[in-house]
Amino acid sequence: MLIKFVNLRFKLVASLINQKKRMKRFFLLHGAGIFSRTKSTSITYEGIFSNFQQVEIKYSIVASYTNQQYLEKESRKINQVITAFDSDIEGTYRDRDLLLMAAIFTTKKLRILDIGAGFGLTYLYLSSNLETEIEYTALELKETVEILNDSYANYPDFKAVSDFRELDQDYEVVYFGSSLQYFEDYRETLNSVSKLHPSFILISDTPIGHVKSFVTAQVNMEGRVIPRWVFSLLELQAHLETQGYRLVGKTVVDWHQDIHNFENFPAEYHHIRHMNLIFRRF
Repeated sequence: MLIKFVNLRFKLVASLINQKKRMKRFFLLHGAGIFSRTKSTSITYEGIFSNFQQVEIKYSIVASYTNQQYLEKESRKINQVITAFDSDIEGTYRDRDLLLMAAIFTTKKLRILDIGAGFGLTYLYLSSNLETEIEYTALELKETVEILNDSYANYPDFKAVSDFRELDQDYEVVYFGSSLQYFEDYRETLNSVSKLHPSFILISDTPIGHVKSFVTAQVNMEGRVIPRWVFSLLELQAHLETQGYRLVGKTVVDWHQDIHNFENFPAEYHHIRHMNLIFRRF
């Protein structure tokens, strides 16, 4: 297992050395603007609310993360990626913790549930960088599931569903790739996850601080205002402990702090950072 892990680390280092190639692929997938390190003059988050309904009342343009324009654009991009980079996929920054976690498992086939999987790039990234076989389930909105199952029809170890009731097995890892904050009843979502008995729950790239959990409006996406949670670390830990999970690791996502920050909030909120949290079943 140690040799396998070391080989994976060498593979990651080699990937990072090839910076030009990596950035080219990132730009293809995500566009150039997100990589700017210039201090942003725009804001990502606005307002402190108790619930999603208060955001809907205040703003005239409120929507979920996914709209028709987004679906069409991302569907075209993921099909281009599948065609062009089928055997050598570069993942996003938030996927690397999941890759390293997955590498330590010795099971013949690793079962992963990706909640809020987007268009499946994480699956492609893991498939091309892991020696272990994976069985990958994406839990997404109904309108996205149809696109996913069509796009990945030739990948028998991938499936997409839209309801927890369609999940019929235990998983080694449940992964929230910057998605938990968009669930209005996130506690119930975590309760549903715990009933699947995964060994680990990984919550990535999610705004977390030492304040009481609150709802804010995400205002940086064209034509949309999206209600979302900002979590108290202590509250999140306490709730997951009631479900049998303990925090065993955390890292800070600091590279986009110039873009996604809380400097337009009162001073006691300025410390909030996007974080990755790993919870293990006990």
